[in-house]
Amino acid sequence: MRQLPPRAQGLIVATLIAGACIGGAAVAAVVRLVQSGQWDGSMWVQAAVVLAFVTCLSFLRTPLPASNGAQAMGTVGHMAALVILPVPVAVLVSGCGLLIHHVLGRKQPIKTAFNLASVWLTVGVSGSILIAFGGTDRLFGFGQLTPRSLVAICLVSLVYYCVNVPFFAVFLAYLNRRRLVYTFRVNYRSSVIPEAVAIVIGVIAGFLWRYYPPLLVLISTPVIITHFSYESIRRLQNETIAAVRALVV
Repeated sequence: MRQLPPRAQGLIVATLIAGACIGGAAVAAVVRLVQSGQWDGSMWVQAAVVLAFVTCLSFLRTPLPASNGAQAMGTVGHMAALVILPVPVAVLVSGCGLLIHHVLGRKQPIKTAFNLASVWLTVGVSGSILIAFGGTDRLFGFGQLTPRSLVAICLVSLVYYCVNVPFFAVFLAYLNRRRLVYTFRVNYRSSVIPEAVAIVIGVIAGFLWRYYPPLLVLISTPVIITHFSYESIRRLQNETIAAVRALVV
């Protein structure tokens, strides 16, 4: 931690504090759900299935071309969780899926804590839009997909993207002591469309679960295709950079 640039250290500390606050609020909200009797057996099953879905997607990662970061398909699971589950539960499930991935991958504790906090921050901030619109069940209940629901999910998707991608672009710029514009252009500009597709797939996955849960299995095909599109983009970028360097030498 002390070896990192000062601005990166500051961003990490701020993220840990914000993530801890959101995670703590989510835990408190879930406890209230359980105590009030609103949490039944079916909700436990939903949470367990979505957790497995998010965890599996966390392992689909593609390295970014000009940094030590990576792009993950966890976005699909996070958006699906926000559509399927109450927002506090979606926050905790999204964080637990990433935590399982990091524990199994034996990641460094500080990296695990930072990524966990960033997931809680992203999912919590975007999920607050759903709370403002009346909650997940009211918006996405069976047979209740309305213009209000569509507006809410569009805003959630936009906020998720605007929090997630710029946040990590700033962090990578601080971490590697590079300009923000350069970091975004090299690492994220070519990923705008795939990331948007991942968000849309996550929303569709959530709706498929709400209308007929077994249909969630069908979403695996576009998820895998999107993941390999990430890899193709990165491979092409790396090959291009290597070719240019060879010509220069």
